[in-house]
Amino acid sequence: MTGKSTGRNLDRAAAAALAAELLRKPQDDPERPWHLEEFTEGWLICIQSDNMGAAAKVIEKITGNIRFFPSRISPDRIVEEYESVVDSSRVVSISEIWP
Repeated sequence: MTGKSTGRNLDRAAAAALAAELLRKPQDDPERPWHLEEFTEGWLICIQSDNMGAAAKVIEKITGNIRFFPSRISPDRIVEEYESVVDSSRVVSISEIWP
């Protein structure tokens, strides 16, 4: 993994706060609700959407990095084979997305 360690793992509340800031909507948004799926290395942001082919988004537990994965890598593969697919992702910052 890349990035600096936060010294502790991000908990669900911290990951949810980051995801809400990234997505600019609450989890219970009436048009596009979302939730977090926890796995060993992080939190997969699952957005209810008809938009197939969108980049998967992960918040890493140890670093707090937000990673975007290309659509060719399925969410199941991210969760099950993270170490083998993480190099296909890119780290993004919220300020990069929402300047």
